[in-house]
Amino acid sequence: VLDETGAIVDAYVYYCDGLDPTKPPIPPLEVSGLQYGTDMYVQDTASMTVQTVEMAGHNAYKVAVTSQAKLYVKPELVANKSNITFTIYIPSTSTGKFDGNGEFMIRVKPNESEPLIDGGLDGHIVFRTKKDKPNVSPDLEIVFDEWRTYTIDISNLGTSCTEWAFYVATGNVVYIRDVVIA
Repeated sequence: VLDETGAIVDAYVYYCDGLDPTKPPIPPLEVSGLQYGTDMYVQDTASMTVQTVEMAGHNAYKVAVTSQAKLYVKPELVANKSNITFTIYIPSTSTGKFDGNGEFMIRVKPNESEPLIDGGLDGHIVFRTKKDKPNVSPDLEIVFDEWRTYTIDISNLGTSCTEWAFYVATGNVVYIRDVVIA
């Protein structure tokens, strides 16, 4: 913006990727499976952020948590289904825990509707490392710095599920992709 003498009053510098018309625009990254913003959502965006990134050769949702928070799956998507499958990558820097109960969990409400796969019927399906719990089921074992695919039988939920959420401990970052309910 110039004033009446021709001096610059306000200077603006714009940084754009689209200045060269010979280069096609970079398409947004797509993550396979359920979609954040339509099928999955966050209630407390101050505690949890979700963004689409490329991680270890795959497009994924980067879920970063400043204080424990949940990435919700719309419960109506879970109703009357057989299983949920998802793939997660947890970097070795994400070692925050829920009072010793693992780096991430799945929260199911009501509590009694939880598929009894981790030994307790408390509304939480807890994922742990062998270091934390040597006898952890391989179906729930966390291995840092590699993609792991988990499948959970949800056939007993019927229509009673009012909450299904990926619950991440304070300070952790997890990458999630290929969330599929069948």
